[in-house]
Amino acid sequence: MTVSVCYELIEWAAAELGGSSADAFLGTLGDVWDTQWDIFMALIGSIAAQLTLTRVHDRQLDALQAREHSTPVISGYYSCVMHDNDTTTFLRTNS
Repeated sequence: MTVSVCYELIEWAAAELGGSSADAFLGTLGDVWDTQWDIFMALIGSIAAQLTLTRVHDRQLDALQAREHSTPVISGYYSCVMHDNDTTTFLRTNS
């Protein structure tokens, strides 16, 4: 979303500097709300990505952590408890 806002700021600066030729460059087709629509669509896309990819991302992080620490893959959030006899227990706190 930040990239979209930065691009819109660049478009705005081009419009200010370009004067009458800015409309041809921007391609807004006369829509005065073009910038707001672009940013709104970027917001909708970022929310959709967050909702659809969260579990995939969490599974990938779990697999990466398991590979780095040679522990079994445990889905969800968990905490590690080290015991005096050099054993480890993983407590699942959320699924």
